[in-house]
Amino acid sequence: MTRIILFTIFLSLCAFFLNLAGYRKAHDKDVVLNRDHLIKTLDNYKKEQEAKLLAKTQKPQVEKKEEGLNLEDPKIKAAIAVYTGTGKCSSCHGDQAQGIESSKAPLLAGQHDWYLIDQYAQLGEGKRPAESAVIAAHKGLSDQEIKDVSKYISLLRVE
Repeated sequence: MTRIILFTIFLSLCAFFLNLAGYRKAHDKDVVLNRDHLIKTLDNYKKEQEAKLLAKTQKPQVEKKEEGLNLEDPKIKAAIAVYTGTGKCSSCHGDQAQGIESSKAPLLAGQHDWYLIDQYAQLGEGKRPAESAVIAAHKGLSDQEIKDVSKYISLLRVE
């Protein structure tokens, strides 16, 4: 009886190993297990992962074009009219917003438009010290005129 059980176990193990050997032969055709192939595959994987990481960490670089002063733009024309006429800005700050030291008018050319709008608002609210003539010269302009003049001044460059 034990011989039969042992013989059955022996046959089962033989069948198992023969089956395993057949399995390996069928799948070895697709799998290459040589050292060069594994190193090459690993290097390719590393390069892909580094490229993905680099793509995640780098922000796309958008070319920023510097705006030039387009004198044909209707908003710029209106801003020039306000700067030289209605607002009387040029009488204190100069034709190119370069500032005039004798009248204690600061350089405005090249400043950011948001900064100029903020400074204008501070003058109007009395948060920034100035003579009454300066405050009077700054009153009477609409919000749109202030934005347009600020944009125009921000585009000016002093040489």
